[in-house]
Amino acid sequence: MKRLRRGYTIAMHFEMPTGVALYQGVNSAGAVTPDWSKIIEDSNRPQVKPVLEATNKQPVTIVAGTAKWKYLNIELAFDANGACTTTGYTDKFKMLTDGSYTLVIIGNLASKDNDSNDTLTFSCDARCAGAQEQPVSGSIDVIISPLGAGSYVGIVGLTGNLVAESDGVSTDSLNTTSDHIGLTLSLLYGGDAVKFGYLVCKADYDLFKNTKKLSVTAASALQEKKDNAIGVDDVDGQTTFVVYFYPEGVTDVTKYVYTVGFDVLDTTDPFKIVYSYTDATKQQVDDGESVGLTPAVVQMSTGKLIKIVNDTWEHYIYRLQDNGANFVDVRTVKTKDVTISTSDTDYDVTDNDGNKTTVMCDIDVAGTVQFELDSTSAAS
Repeated sequence: MKRLRRGYTIAMHFEMPTGVALYQGVNSAGAVTPDWSKIIEDSNRPQVKPVLEATNKQPVTIVAGTAKWKYLNIELAFDANGACTTTGYTDKFKMLTDGSYTLVIIGNLASKDNDSNDTLTFSCDARCAGAQEQPVSGSIDVIISPLGAGSYVGIVGLTGNLVAESDGVSTDSLNTTSDHIGLTLSLLYGGDAVKFGYLVCKADYDLFKNTKKLSVTAASALQEKKDNAIGVDDVDGQTTFVVYFYPEGVTDVTKYVYTVGFDVLDTTDPFKIVYSYTDATKQQVDDGESVGLTPAVVQMSTGKLIKIVNDTWEHYIYRLQDNGANFVDVRTVKTKDVTISTSDTDYDVTDNDGNKTTVMCDIDVAGTVQFELDSTSAAS
């Protein structure tokens, strides 16, 4: 364990400058959608830009020669023109030469032999002026999912500072220089883009129980861009949002065909909910083996847990189906602690011959809490 010097830490985020979602679908014949190999302009290609921020709000500098991109566990090398020189990946990636270390995906990552998620990792040494350098690393998933001939897939591209991607759930950040998150939305049917409707709301909004129904917004084209979709007034610390997708002409909010969820973190807000494992030796759900989660509240300015009283919790359990691309609402828990079991992670599908198969998925948990500060002291 390293000693923290000068009382600050450096966090890595990711920005997606073009708003193109890190998603590809592949059908049984190996056809990939969207086909990134046919896109010519970098402005229309998926891009991932690492962004480093220090808790002391000072500018952060990446130490020259320490920056590395990895695709899965393979380190990528680039020449002075930004072309990838790693054997087997020269037609997959490039890097912008503007000093931002922005990775551009120029070829298809999905294929007939690769229909599960891929991971991109950026690492470097970084420092604030006059301070000792720190190693920093962050990862983001490219969602790759099998496509059926008659299957819907919704795609959400985020334009903002992508903080992390955990269990398939993207996390964006709002800060003093970015007060809105933009969305780029598309709906595919059988691999082809179609006109659609959509609804964006917070995870705690129940489509089936709320008497005041939100309305479906009809997209006028195959792709819809919302530059100022989510602002600081919409976010309390960290808030989970869900995009519901609808076939063209559908106005009933309960008749959605696909959902995508993501978290937005407002670094200017004072508090954030974090989860820890109740038993550190039990961190994966298995047959007969459940996992407990214990929530706590962190004060953003100090990074420390705080003591709270008169707290009322709600947790929203989502199953990450289709390799994490489909965000399915499972249940709501109204106790402080949460227990996740196979009834949350697994579901059964039946094929045309009546054969039943159990599909195992990851889980995302989002929470809200109303509380009062304990005036005695911060939690240790």
